[in-house]
Amino acid sequence: MSDINIINGKVLISGLGVVETGLSLSDGRIVAIAGNGHLPSASETIDASGLVVFPGIIDPHVHLGLFQGFEADCKSETRSALMGGVTTIGCYLGGTASHSKTLPEIEAVINAHSYADIFPHLCINTEEQQQEIPDYVKRFGVTSFKFFMFCIPGYMPSQTNDFILKGFRNVADCGHRCFCSVHAEDSSMMLDGWKRFFEQGGTSLGEWADCNPTEAEVLGVTVASTLADLCGCRINIVHLATAGGLDKLRTIRAHNPSVTVETLALYLSVHSSSDIDPIAGRWSPAVRSEQDQEALWDGIRDGTVATVGTDQDCVDKAGLEKFIRDYGVPGSSALDALLLPLLLTGGYHERKISLERLIGTVTVNPARLWGIYPQKGIVAVGSDADLVLVDLESEFVVDHSALQSASDWSLYQGRRLRGRPVITIKDGKTVMREGEIVVDKGNGKRLRVSPAPS
Repeated sequence: MSDINIINGKVLISGLGVVETGLSLSDGRIVAIAGNGHLPSASETIDASGLVVFPGIIDPHVHLGLFQGFEADCKSETRSALMGGVTTIGCYLGGTASHSKTLPEIEAVINAHSYADIFPHLCINTEEQQQEIPDYVKRFGVTSFKFFMFCIPGYMPSQTNDFILKGFRNVADCGHRCFCSVHAEDSSMMLDGWKRFFEQGGTSLGEWADCNPTEAEVLGVTVASTLADLCGCRINIVHLATAGGLDKLRTIRAHNPSVTVETLALYLSVHSSSDIDPIAGRWSPAVRSEQDQEALWDGIRDGTVATVGTDQDCVDKAGLEKFIRDYGVPGSSALDALLLPLLLTGGYHERKISLERLIGTVTVNPARLWGIYPQKGIVAVGSDADLVLVDLESEFVVDHSALQSASDWSLYQGRRLRGRPVITIKDGKTVMREGEIVVDKGNGKRLRVSPAPS
């Protein structure tokens, strides 16, 4: 007997699209995909009439522990993620300490407290971390690393091309499954622009966009791709924000398809003329024009943009004010809970992008990219029973107090979205139903990937 049967709904199946079928779940896995009358008997039946079943959503770009501590974030922000059907998170781990010393404790915290499964990306900021890259791969099963061509001044130094090239070589030597994400903006252009903005007393998002030149991203993606080409390293350009950067990457990918592209839900839902708090929206990379936003949606439509993340580093109002005071730019409000509704509202309803293409950016594409497919990212027999049941037509108004996050504000407060997660299932267990978390403890775990041979 199965644990749960899901009947009377429609299911998004990669390669087939949305089909009318049922699912049977047992021992944390999908064990059958069949019509209602052909499923095995089950202890519980979920009637999914009027709903579409997606694979559990993967947010590949999240920061935990920057403000209220890693354990607290693990408890609150991964819990909030379930509200939006996010069951797997790619978490960036920064700092300057040896990751070999910090990873064991971080892994223990994840396994004890997280509500979502987590795969880590290790930021490489020091020579010691550079030298330890093979150890991170062999001992800890980490295959994903990050380098910063530009980083927030005063928070962490930007890295030289020489440092990045050496890092790319070290990662490439560890096997084809290993690869690097890159914050790809030219640091000299960015530093000049930021200096100009603050010296001139800029306030608006338009002024902020003007002082974060498109050319910095175009040059950044060009240099990063060239460095990767020199040593055969796979790279992922993260949080792409401009039409110019996207155009350059189309050209680059025509010759080197191993360069992949991510954008953020923020850039797809907010632009420099949006009616939002200009200080809370002063993101890095900056939100750009409405034309840039439309170009990014086109990048999803034609497949140039492979994945969409949030870059969430959730803060409360006090943390927001402190980060702005210290660095001039803000942290974020809760975003994981809104990732899927923002994509459905802007991509499916407003721009008529197909569900398979759109949802693929937060399911099958990141699962393939980070080596967790077909365990994650797909509805298939044998895959993890991580699912989200969605009412595509249901509208709701964003209220930060309903997102189950430690953040006491939202950039999207009062915004009406269309496409509401109704039920989230994690490892075959219902964990969210109708806006309520229905488990007392998370069942998340740290995911490991074995590197392929060189």
